[in-house]
Amino acid sequence: MKAIRSMKLATKLPLAITAFCLLVTTIQAVVAFTNARAKSVEQAEEHFSSTILDRRQSIQNWLEVIDSDVITLAASPTTRTAFQRLNSAWNTLENPMAYLQRVYINENPFPSDQRAMFDKGEETGLYNTHHGIYHDFFRKFQNSKGFHDIFLFNAEGDLIYSVQKERDFATNFRNGAYAESGLSKAFRRAMEGSAGQVYVADLSYYAANDRMSLFVSSPIVDETGRKIGAVGLELPLERLTRIIANERGLGKSGEIYVVSSNMRLATEPRLKDGPKLMDVVPALPQVEAALDGEERFYENVSGLQGRPVIAYASGLHYHNAKWALVAEQDMAEIYAPARQTGMVLVAFAAVSAVLLSILGWLFARTITVPLAHTTEAMLDISNGNLDIDVPDTDRKDEIGDMASSLSELKDKLVEARTANEERAEMQRQLQNVVESLTVGLTCLAKGDLTRPIAEPFPAAYESLRLNFNKTLSTLNSAMSDVVAAAESINRGSVEISQASDDLSNRTENQAATLEETAAALDELTSAVKSAADGTKSVAETVGQARSEAEQTGQTMQSAVSAMTEIEKSSEHISQIIGVIDDIAFQTNLLALNAGVEAARAGDAGKGFAVVASEVRALAQRSSEAAKEIKTLISSSTQQVKNGVELVGLGGKALDGIVERVQHISTLTTEIAASAEELANGIGEINTGVTQLDQVTQKNAAMVEQTTAASHLLNKDAAQLSDLVSRFVTSQSEADLAGDLPPAVRQGEEIADGTQTSRTINGGAHPGVWQDF
Repeated sequence: MKAIRSMKLATKLPLAITAFCLLVTTIQAVVAFTNARAKSVEQAEEHFSSTILDRRQSIQNWLEVIDSDVITLAASPTTRTAFQRLNSAWNTLENPMAYLQRVYINENPFPSDQRAMFDKGEETGLYNTHHGIYHDFFRKFQNSKGFHDIFLFNAEGDLIYSVQKERDFATNFRNGAYAESGLSKAFRRAMEGSAGQVYVADLSYYAANDRMSLFVSSPIVDETGRKIGAVGLELPLERLTRIIANERGLGKSGEIYVVSSNMRLATEPRLKDGPKLMDVVPALPQVEAALDGEERFYENVSGLQGRPVIAYASGLHYHNAKWALVAEQDMAEIYAPARQTGMVLVAFAAVSAVLLSILGWLFARTITVPLAHTTEAMLDISNGNLDIDVPDTDRKDEIGDMASSLSELKDKLVEARTANEERAEMQRQLQNVVESLTVGLTCLAKGDLTRPIAEPFPAAYESLRLNFNKTLSTLNSAMSDVVAAAESINRGSVEISQASDDLSNRTENQAATLEETAAALDELTSAVKSAADGTKSVAETVGQARSEAEQTGQTMQSAVSAMTEIEKSSEHISQIIGVIDDIAFQTNLLALNAGVEAARAGDAGKGFAVVASEVRALAQRSSEAAKEIKTLISSSTQQVKNGVELVGLGGKALDGIVERVQHISTLTTEIAASAEELANGIGEINTGVTQLDQVTQKNAAMVEQTTAASHLLNKDAAQLSDLVSRFVTSQSEADLAGDLPPAVRQGEEIADGTQTSRTINGGAHPGVWQDF
């Protein structure tokens, strides 16, 4: 632990990332391998479950067909007749077993596996005759259904007929050599059972044909229902093997097989290194559970070949027979994909660990290298070296934040050093500014307005110099303007006196003109009032026209509503006519049916037929009349629709007329109001003209007062000139020293570049009073 703490981050971080990557990839590989094995077993269980279900259903379907065939053959009249005749012929023979085996087995001209091709013996006799008649029926039935053999037993247990003529033919199955065979058990159960039922003897070895056999049987009854014998069938076990022998999805070691209740293998195994057909299988748990009726999945149990397998077993019952249907596959084959996946995952984990270690080392370098650079920069800054560039400030992670903070610290230190230097420089500049302002203000206090500050100040104080020069220039200009204004006031006072006389004459002329204007305005006011009264009358007439137009529009709307109601009534009448037409059609059908029934009744229904014909003719005429009425109603409805549309168009036209009349009424009302306002305005103008005449009379008196005021103004102007002569301006220096060099005449242009010497024309323009 001490070694880890003392280890540098550049070494510690890559090692930690590599260890973490190894741990994660190892866990992933183990989990994936475990999941792959579980998934393989789960898939195998699902596949075997569906496979067993499919095979069991196929076997059950096949057995149901066999049941149907056995019952059909036992209940067939041909079978019963053949049995009765063959049994009667059997009873006529002195030694049936010796005779029939000699004729049909020993003297059979066909090979032992083709004895069924022999139709009958050459000797005359009832048995040979009946055998020749019915043998072809049973042989064809056997070949068409695929059975190995068909047997007929009498009530005493004698096998009186078989198709294949094996060594059991013509023997007794109650006390003979085959009394303990499976065929004998099936026969005895059938004789003890009910008609129309199937009885089975489980899979067992049958010595007569030297093979594993499965027999079924059903009773034969006579016309009274009495059991007189039994029919038996030997089922083809190879058909059972074909049903379950589909190898799809079983792999190389998969196997599906059937085991009988006596633990014998009932189907041909797919694999050849284990038990064979009819062999006794080991006491496997999946087989024993299936024979007990259980259906379940087994993992890691011993299989048919003795190897560890997974298996799915299900019980299969056929009447009183119990079978086990088992599907199994070697565990090694099931786990093979998982093992391959595990190897791939191990290789992937190793490669991933190496790649992740490399990526972790590179990733660690992205952290440790910038940290080392940042550390070096911090040492330089702590040593006072502020001219370096801090690296990695453009990164967006915590290292970038650290570098940015360090860079900001460096910048602040640089700013502090620069601020100290600038503070000393600003102190020196401030001293110069104070001295220059002191000189300028001293001259200003003495009334000298021609001494601006010409030397520029530092940038921080330049605005102070400009404002001082601008103030000096403003004072200089104001004083110059005041001097010029005094002179203008002197000249203006003389002009005002002359203008007063002219104003008095024009005022008298203006009074006379105003009297004539007032008389004309009275006449105009009367005319405008008359026009306003006429406009009001027109507005009332237009309002009456608008009311009548609105009433006409309402009348048109009522007409449209009435036409619409007529249209709806026409549609309702059309519906009623349709109902009448349907009634006529139904009446026609009823009359037609009545005519058909009358025709079936013959002469008794002729009168009813005539009535039905008349009703049918009446229904047809009603239907035709209804159609004509419906056509007329449809035409009337269309015309009503056209009328509705025309009335609607008329209503819309009246609506447009009403809108235009309303617009005209509005305009007329506005014209009347405007005329009235015009009359009022002219009256106000007339009043104003009267008031203007009174004001004109007052103006004449004011002219005399103005003359007296002009003399007072001339006196005040002289006093103002004396006051402003105390100030020295650029204009006064220009008058006294016009030939001085530019350096001395500082008042000509100040520092802000504006002219301080200008002339204000304070005198009035000669035409001003004349215009007034």
